[in-house]
Amino acid sequence: MGKNFINELKGIMNDPKFGAESDSIHIKTGLNMFDYLNGNVIPRSNGTKYFNLGINSGKQIMIIGKAGSGKTTLALQIATNIIKRYEESSLFILDFEQSHTKERIRMITGMTEDEYEAKVSLKQTGIFTETVLRMAAQIKELKLKNKKELLVPNVEGALGDDGKPVKILPPTILLVDSIATMLPEKVTEDEGEISGQMLATAAAKMNTQLVKRLTQICSEANIIVIYINHINAKVDTGVTPTQASINYLKQDETLPQLILN
Repeated sequence: MGKNFINELKGIMNDPKFGAESDSIHIKTGLNMFDYLNGNVIPRSNGTKYFNLGINSGKQIMIIGKAGSGKTTLALQIATNIIKRYEESSLFILDFEQSHTKERIRMITGMTEDEYEAKVSLKQTGIFTETVLRMAAQIKELKLKNKKELLVPNVEGALGDDGKPVKILPPTILLVDSIATMLPEKVTEDEGEISGQMLATAAAKMNTQLVKRLTQICSEANIIVIYINHINAKVDTGVTPTQASINYLKQDETLPQLILN
């Protein structure tokens, strides 16, 4: 009875309406120490080990730092190293700060004119928090619609049970630069009617919801979102300094535009 019950229960759980397992592998960024720190080691049944190095496919990552610390340069180098290794990969830059130019991107990444035109799309005006969600959703829809044609053997070294490279959807990169200047469309329209603190709070809530809503979209379609965020100086008005909001920040530092709890 117990075994039959378990088999029947497994049959129910295997119904697609209850979701599916996410086949995630690590994607190498070409930055060896970065890949090592973000990877793991997987033991195989034959006693050997597979070094699963890089960032998770279909995930969201955030690069934070002070002004001038090279956050955008690092993000562009990571994105370029990934998309160059997969023919159908591409990079969409949502430049909320309007600090990018084609020439600067090509200089940082070493792309040729043809590579840039084929792989990169730069958006600087008419973009909002909702734009990121809509873009990711449409990319997912298009990739899943053409999944059979798009699936390719991964070049990361991940092997399936048959000993062959696991097939994946080629990674698509969304670079959001930056969280600090990304605002929801409605908040932007009403910004003359609300205070600066209310604007920041509304934006932080919406941006946090964006991150949550993108989780499954990214996982299903192998979309990697790279957010740039700034560490700002925090002004304390009390006698006792307030505790840092997250562990790696100092007491006089703050991370804007996200609700952290």
